[in-house]
Amino acid sequence: MNRLQKRSFAPNFYYQTYVDDDSKEYFIESQGKKSIIFFLRYVGCLVCQLDMKRINDKVSSFRNKNTEVFVVLQSTIERIESYQEIQQFDFTIVSDPSSKIYNSYAVKKGNIFQFLTPKLIPKVFKSLKSGFRHGKLEGEETQLPAVFIIDENHKINYCYYGKSISDLPSVNELLQKI
Repeated sequence: MNRLQKRSFAPNFYYQTYVDDDSKEYFIESQGKKSIIFFLRYVGCLVCQLDMKRINDKVSSFRNKNTEVFVVLQSTIERIESYQEIQQFDFTIVSDPSSKIYNSYAVKKGNIFQFLTPKLIPKVFKSLKSGFRHGKLEGEETQLPAVFIIDENHKINYCYYGKSISDLPSVNELLQKI
């Protein structure tokens, strides 16, 4: 599948979270609001834990802009439930261990060179310094990140496909784009 482009319609999807057993539909849950969808790797990933903390630190700024925050992970619901600190985050964490949502948004896995990059080391140290610990491996270890800002009519206003596993725009940059 080709990468999604700005001004194209965002794919709809069904998802589950660790909060409820019922499946939810993205278009219904985001109705009347903008949304930002982050595609990260898995809950035990040090880089992902740091990214989620940074997102959570600014979640009220997103909500002030009528924007719901979704983070898609390759983790199972059971694995997400085992991370108490992640459960305290105030955004929707979507479990996608089969990568159906990743595939519908054309978020690809990378290769070893996109995994081992110079930007990775400082992010890992910041994560460890913040008290995060690496957990069990899940999904594709070389999964690349992506982020999409979607308007109230489900059109993509901004999309970014990461070039390495630690490559995401800053949260402040993304807030300016909403």
